Amino acid sequence: MAAILNAETWRAWDGWNIVPAKWRGPLAFSLRSWLASVLALFVAFYLQLDSPFWAAMAVWMVAQPTPGMAISKGFYRIVGTLIGSTMGVVLIALFAQTPELFIAALGVWTAVTTVISNLLRNFMAYGAVLAGYTAAIVSLGVFDNPNQIFTIAMARGSATIIGIACSMLVTALFARHDTRRRTMVRLQEVIALAGRRAAFPAEAALREKVKLGMPMTMELIALDAEIGFASAESATFRIHADGARSLLAHLFGAYAAKRSLDARRVRAATPLDPRLAKLLEETAVIANQGGNYLREGREEAWEKELERLRKEGHKLKPELSPSAIEIVVTERILLDRLDDILRHLIGALQDWRGLQGGWVPTNSLSLNFHRDHRMAMINGVRAFIAIAAAGAFWIATAWSSGASMLTLVAVACSLFSAAPRPDAAGMAFFWGSLVAIPSGFLCDFYLLQNVTGFPLFALVIGLFIIPMAMFFTNPKTTLLTLGMCVNFFSIAHPLNQMDYNVVTFLNGAVAAVLGTLFGVLAYQLFLPPNPPAARRYVVHRIGRGLELLAFRKPIPQPWEWQTRMADRVNRLHDPANLSGTSTDEWFEGGLETLNLGNELLRLRLLLRDGPLTPALAELGRTVVAAFTRLKSDPSAVERTIRSVRERLPFAPQEPEERLAWVRLRGIFEEMEAFFATHPNFLTP
Repeated sequence: MAAILNAETWRAWDGWNIVPAKWRGPLAFSLRSWLASVLALFVAFYLQLDSPFWAAMAVWMVAQPTPGMAISKGFYRIVGTLIGSTMGVVLIALFAQTPELFIAALGVWTAVTTVISNLLRNFMAYGAVLAGYTAAIVSLGVFDNPNQIFTIAMARGSATIIGIACSMLVTALFARHDTRRRTMVRLQEVIALAGRRAAFPAEAALREKVKLGMPMTMELIALDAEIGFASAESATFRIHADGARSLLAHLFGAYAAKRSLDARRVRAATPLDPRLAKLLEETAVIANQGGNYLREGREEAWEKELERLRKEGHKLKPELSPSAIEIVVTERILLDRLDDILRHLIGALQDWRGLQGGWVPTNSLSLNFHRDHRMAMINGVRAFIAIAAAGAFWIATAWSSGASMLTLVAVACSLFSAAPRPDAAGMAFFWGSLVAIPSGFLCDFYLLQNVTGFPLFALVIGLFIIPMAMFFTNPKTTLLTLGMCVNFFSIAHPLNQMDYNVVTFLNGAVAAVLGTLFGVLAYQLFLPPNPPAARRYVVHRIGRGLELLAFRKPIPQPWEWQTRMADRVNRLHDPANLSGTSTDEWFEGGLETLNLGNELLRLRLLLRDGPLTPALAELGRTVVAAFTRLKSDPSAVERTIRSVRERLPFAPQEPEERLAWVRLRGIFEEMEAFFATHPNFLTP
């Protein structure tokens, strides 16, 4: 016995070593979720709330694997619950006597909140989701007895808030608070990855560049949300959140500059100045060593090396002559893009060092990513159709469980509408609801009937919830698990005094399945997924973005364009996304458009800061004006650029004006190269 209970054995248990490493995280999450579910039920039972099972369902509607995600989203979910409860009262007050108008109004509200949730990011989106289906939970619970609206609104709103609060509490107490550490590790890794991308050969095949560049930009986009989660979990990290986002903006800038440098270098028909070629090679070597510098804690040494390279680049000043215009323009573009790469890497390192020290004043920064307005509107209409169809079915059949069915329509539509493929997400949720039926039946009629007391009740619930929840942390089975767990509580229907009635159980099971099915069918039958149309819409938004770059005042920051375009380019290349494709032409066209927008911004900055002669400034303004009408006639922009470049006079004599002339010509050449290489990208 002493050998069995030695310190080594206890350490093995304490360190989860008895559990395979790949299952430790899922098992810990499932145990926390089970504990939060039964705690929410206990509190709802104790307070004698109407329909206490909504408290347990709410735990799963807000389930998140890390404390930062749970806490950051919890506040907005509570706000959404309060708004939804209020709207539920309003709907009953206005339409209790007219079921047709009530269904229409509930459908409109669900559609509006669906659109809003699709357009918002991170935690605020979940608040809109809760506002949508909480209105259904509250109003449908008292449709036949509107005099009880305030009592039911308080009970069901409270049950939802109890579920959210219990989920937050259990996660905060028992989950590992390491979001800050993991975020810092990921930031360090992505800086090193950006260094590797900066060192990647310009002549490499596009497929090889995609293999390195796309994961990097996807990680940068994901890190924006992770920074928000870490800020909610860690007060230490919260004061550095703007610095962390500034770091991401610098890495987006370095990526865009490297892409531009590669494109020009590949197109260059003449050999480079040996000094410039040597500088580019040395930069590649030092940038590629960034990971080693970071792992060894020698960020300052890496920064000094990058600063040295930047100073050497400033010393190179190609001499302009009528016989060497193309060479000088190419070298100036390469020098400027190299300077951008180095400047952004240095800025990222400075932000990185700031994250590890005390608070450093930084400007508030909110990165911009793609918002799919078209899909948001379509999903809103789908949600309305699902509510209207289910409501019509309820009115026509006068089914006693129709209100429960309609409630689950609202829940299902809200939960999977923001997924990249809501049609597929809905089917996964539907299959999960089917699995919940036998699980709920076995739980109610073979186990719960034979137990007394809450501890045994909680244990029986755990026999089902814990195995189900093990698959929640796997992105491939998250929605399947969510459908199982949400519908398990809806179907098993745990009450303060359990009612073991087979007819009631079957009614609830059919309501859950039909509610989910109405939502799924609306997403599959109304404007079914159309990848070509989705790609065209993304390109439409790219063109509109270019127009905005041409006339917005003040001039947009480069990272605003770069972050949003990187997101769009990834969407065009990611097969998991509705607009994605497995081929490279969309990815390549998107990257070229990213460079086109950067050149437009450079042109506007050059016009603002100069120094350009009046004649040159007028030519530049002509090109900018053409971009404001890009969507109506892209070919006119191309013709304008070609015409302006042909009319461009030779460089003035004054050194600063000559430098501005070289940069202006380089901008025109880069723009012209885009339309020559991808003439139909903006008009697919």
